[in-house]
Amino acid sequence: MSGKEPPALGAGGTADERSTDPDPVTYADRLRRRRAASYRLPVLESGRSDPWHYDEPPLTDHQLDAWLAAIDHLAELGIPAIVPVCVRRALRRRAGA
Repeated sequence: MSGKEPPALGAGGTADERSTDPDPVTYADRLRRRRAASYRLPVLESGRSDPWHYDEPPLTDHQLDAWLAAIDHLAELGIPAIVPVCVRRALRRRAGA
């Protein structure tokens, strides 16, 4: 056997690496097809036409407490915390309540 053989299906490579097709479909092609298919679907109650897109559930008090503890811990170390906008908004709402 000469050269490098393609890995077997269970060898852990990506689908594109395992493909023996001379022109494998790339990840970007699959995303374009998915977006095109979502345009053909009816608009859902959420205002989106892609059924796999969903809104994150609201943060719980326990999660907000954990964020505050992490922010305080990093501040003690002199490291600024990078907090997602949705968390900052939830913390502001909770502080105002």
